[in-house]
Amino acid sequence: MRASTCSFATLVLLLASATPCSGQAGWTDLGKGLAGANGVPQLTQAWGTLSPVGNFGWELNHCAFDSTALLVAGASAIDAPFKGGVMVPFPDFIYFPGQWTGPGGVFGFGAVWPVGIPAGAPMDFQYWIADPAAVHGWSASNALTTTTA
Repeated sequence: MRASTCSFATLVLLLASATPCSGQAGWTDLGKGLAGANGVPQLTQAWGTLSPVGNFGWELNHCAFDSTALLVAGASAIDAPFKGGVMVPFPDFIYFPGQWTGPGGVFGFGAVWPVGIPAGAPMDFQYWIADPAAVHGWSASNALTTTTA
């Protein structure tokens, strides 16, 4: 596939594991997490920029152990009631089948931003984690927002 034909949906094909470095300017914590077995899951240590073929990522911690975390990403915030919490991003993209939280309830995420997304667009990210101890069986991370470059 030529780089110029990449779309937002190709993000799923570009996922790669990464160990996030220190948090970087340009990312804003919107809060609105929903507690589960290990408190409120936290998206932390965001790094990189959302520029064509640019690397970016973060760490997700305080999740239910050995569970599935679904990434929800969107170009706008809807702040909609969902499963007893608040879904911040409009679900333009949901990464299925999700990511495994591991025995410690933590993992690092990294990806390459696709070509073709206009610069200056806001992007919101939030995880929803299958968690039997949470309200309605799902906990949610805080949401992060940044702008494409």
